[in-house]
This record gives sequence, structure tokens and C-alpha cells, in this order.
Amino acid sequence: MKMTEKNKNIISSILRFTIAVSIIFFLTYGNKKLILQTIQSVNPKWFILAIIFFFLSFTICIARWYSLLRLQNINISFFETFSLGMKGMFFSLIIPGAVGGDLAKAGFISAKTNKGMKTKAVFSILIDRILGLLGLFILAAVLGIINFKEIAKFASSAKIIVFVISIGIIIAIIGIGMIFFHRSIEKIRILKIFLETTDKYTNGMPSRLMEALDQYRKSYVKLILWIFVSAIFVHTSQGVAVYCLINGTGNYGQKINYVILTSSLANALGAIPITPSGLGTRDIAITSLLTLSGLNKEKAISVSIMNTGLIILFNLSGGIFLLFKTKKKILHTN
Repeated sequence: MKMTEKNKNIISSILRFTIAVSIIFFLTYGNKKLILQTIQSVNPKWFILAIIFFFLSFTICIARWYSLLRLQNINISFFETFSLGMKGMFFSLIIPGAVGGDLAKAGFISAKTNKGMKTKAVFSILIDRILGLLGLFILAAVLGIINFKEIAKFASSAKIIVFVISIGIIIAIIGIGMIFFHRSIEKIRILKIFLETTDKYTNGMPSRLMEALDQYRKSYVKLILWIFVSAIFVHTSQGVAVYCLINGTGNYGQKINYVILTSSLANALGAIPITPSGLGTRDIAITSLLTLSGLNKEKAISVSIMNTGLIILFNLSGGIFLLFKTKKKILHTN
């Protein structure tokens, strides 16, 4: 009996949840009592600060997406954009990878967009993700250089892992950057034939995507600005949130730039669609990198678990926005 696509997706989701739970179980095995004691003794002031910085990071992400939608002449309120973003966060717990929630957002905004603008509206999510990832990778690269002496102290195996991640980041920056030079790449004959063929069978979708990208290129200053805003405020805020959790456990000796690097590398790893919302994979990266910097292993695990707890609670709160009713078609061109 042939397995349906629906059954494949269900099995895939269960498998990814199993991987996430297994990783967290592996990290906490034999240390549950100490980890629980550490979490229970966390200074609430630092924990609240972590929540504030986490929320700040998300709000700036929403502002970035809102700006991209407006660049495409799509009228939408900031609250509606925020609502769609929160719904995406909720579904990222179900759909694997840090980009899983983007698929949910694409479905929601497509349902609310006029027929002629659906592709551009959905494409704004891809551009938003690209800008965010570029900001993340640039921040990680800069902090990697700043923390080179710290990384040099690692064991050989750890250095190799960091090196591989760094090479991946450089390749990603080059690959993503090439997207914005698509008109030159289109001139390559084999790619031109591929695009023309795809156009024919998808009702001109590639052409509409290229047109949308051209419109974004006209506002390249704003795009560059958002890349640096993402690096300086979005991903730095997430790193500061982790730093607050570390301080909350009574450890004040960690360098903040190293912690932000740790958070950035962990988020880059969490973006790989292995587990829902990057759960588990992000934990093992944070735990390993903090332990390498000299933080007690149990406290490093506690910090990663608390960070994961914040992400899960924030994602679950997105379910509240599913209760809000909005007009079926609220988006249109100017």
C-alpha cells in the first residue's frame, strides 16, 4: 500500500519531535536534580530581562517583515503583521526547522491577499528570512574574529566543528548574496531555459518572483539597513537574553560577546530542518559552547533548557492570535 503525502508528513513530524526530545533527554540524563535546582534558583530579575530581550528581538523581526510588505505596496497594519508572525511562531513547533513557521505565515498571508499579489506577499517572507540569515551570519563571522583567541583554546575536535560551521556561514553569505544578482545569472543559457520552462508550467511564477526581487533591489539601501539592524538588534538581543539567563544562575564571568556568538552559532544550527523550531539541536550547541568556555556543565544545560522553555512558551502564546478574527481580504495594492 502506497503511503500518502499526509502520512509521510505525520511520520516526519513525529520523527523530528523524537530527535528533539532524545537530544534534550541525553543532555539532562543523570543531571536532572542539579539542573532543576539551578532553574528553580534563577534570579527572577534576570529571567524577566531575558524575556524582554527575546520579545524585543521578535518585534524587530516583525517590523522588518512589515517594511518589506510595504515595499511591495501591500497594505497591512502592523498589528495584523504581528498577529501573522505570532501564528507562524505557534506552527513552528509543528513544522520542522527554524523556518517552519514561515510556511505557516505563507499560508495565512496568501489567504488574505488579492490574487495578483499572492506571489509577492509570500515572497516577502523569503526575503525577510534571507535578510535575517545574512544578519545572523555576518554577526557570527564578526564575533568569531573577535573571539578568535577564546576559540583557539578549544580542543581540536571543537575547533573543527566551529571551522565547519564558519565555512558554511561564508558559503551561505555568498550564495544568498548571489540571489540579488539574479539578472546576470539568468543570462546563463541552461538556467534561462530552465526558467522559461518553469514559467510555462507554473503560470509565470518565476517571472513574478524576479519582478518582486527587482522591486526590492531598487530599495537596496533599506535592505542593507535591515541586514545590519538584524545583526545588531535582532540576533544580538537573542544572545543578550541567553547572557541574562547565565547571570540569573549566578555566573557573572562570561564574556557577553562570546555568549552572543554562542547564541548565533546555535541559531544557525537550529535553522537546519532537523527538529521542530530547532529544539534540541540549538540546546546541544549552546551547552557545548558554554561548557567549552568554562561554564559548569549542569549550569550550561540549565541555561539551554531555560532558553528552550522561553522559545516554547513564546511559540505557544502565538496560539492566542488564532482566536482573533480578521477580514478575509485585507490586503491590496496602492
